[in-house]
Amino acid sequence: MAIAGGYPEMPGTAQRNQFDRAVARHLHQHTGMTPGEASQRQVWAFLGLVLVPHVCAWRFPMKDGVYVADRFKGSDLTRHTLARLWTRAHVLYDSAAPDPYALMDAVGEADLDQIMARRRAVAATPALVRAIVRAHVEDSNSGEDTPARAVLRDSLQRLLRLTAFLDLDWIPEEQILQLVREQRIESRKHLDVA
Repeated sequence: MAIAGGYPEMPGTAQRNQFDRAVARHLHQHTGMTPGEASQRQVWAFLGLVLVPHVCAWRFPMKDGVYVADRFKGSDLTRHTLARLWTRAHVLYDSAAPDPYALMDAVGEADLDQIMARRRAVAATPALVRAIVRAHVEDSNSGEDTPARAVLRDSLQRLLRLTAFLDLDWIPEEQILQLVREQRIESRKHLDVA
């Protein structure tokens, strides 16, 4: 997969995204890992430091002559080169869809990072993450004037406040999607006024 992405040459944005999506699918489909196994830092440290450090170094090259240790060690699984991909595939997996991994292709790296890594309370509820991605895609295609990314970030803050009072793990996924849509409407109103 790295070779298909241009390895060992420095990858461009499109190549990095292609690599991430292909590896996420592959890890989730073929490793047989359960969430409990995937939460073990030593699993990812072995992969990143022993098995494929060259791929991790290619995907996240040095900045100012230094590699970011989290991309290899697994000290922060939301930043590890491979762990973050398995997690995204697991959380966004939709068994009812014709392509169960289609939601991974629906948003870019920066938006997924906002949802999954920067807002861990949101990422803890897979149905909420799927609803956020679905609503973001709907909004991105709506032709509205306010940028969808601004609406995403504002609505994530609103959803975080709600998660303090709601146990979303027990709400049906369609109701969660409606809740996310409502928060996006509120965000758009707020941003249009500002």
